[in-house]
Amino acid sequence: MSARSVREAISTADTEQELAQETSRTLREFWTEVLDLDSVKPTDRVLDLGGDSLVATMIANRIELTWRFRPSMEELLTLSFDELSTICVRHRAGTP
Repeated sequence: MSARSVREAISTADTEQELAQETSRTLREFWTEVLDLDSVKPTDRVLDLGGDSLVATMIANRIELTWRFRPSMEELLTLSFDELSTICVRHRAGTP
């Protein structure tokens, strides 16, 4: 692998990591605001935190307005925070 290829690979990895961090930070803001919480753990689920379909819809609306895609209600109600964050990153990166 050439030095240029190594630099490009590192740059791509840095960009992907930054995208994942920014996505997680923004999604965490959505969850804490809508659910009126101080924090969200990676394994938390909307239903486990007292959310319902209305809360999930509010989060979906924010995701759609921010990133122009809408996760399904099933995803919002059953996936953990980290799992949903991963889906959001994939959509944002163009690899759903």
